[in-house]
Amino acid sequence: MRKTRLMIIAAVALGASIAGALPAVAASTSGADVQARTVTAAETMPNVVGQSLWTALDELPPLGDISTVDATGADRIALLPTIWKVCTQTPAPGTELTPDTPITLGVVKTGETCP
Repeated sequence: MRKTRLMIIAAVALGASIAGALPAVAASTSGADVQARTVTAAETMPNVVGQSLWTALDELPPLGDISTVDATGADRIALLPTIWKVCTQTPAPGTELTPDTPITLGVVKTGETCP
């Protein structure tokens, strides 16, 4: 288990600032157009296997402990979620989630085969 969603988003922001795109990102997510998403009692784990890590993180409910692990066993860190895809997930799709439910996504780089 490597990174929480916050750390991944921070890494994306850092990468965007290096590429010079941070002002555009900041401008598009500031102000009244941003809506907070709250966890409801009926949140269930979606099926995110096969999706990009970026899309998977967007679909997951805003819970506390979301981490990734290199599914190849190479112990790589998924810093840029747009270049990684999800191979495995825990808990299984359809599982009821609480704010304390840990979520782990096994990922490989896009273009690699899931083990």
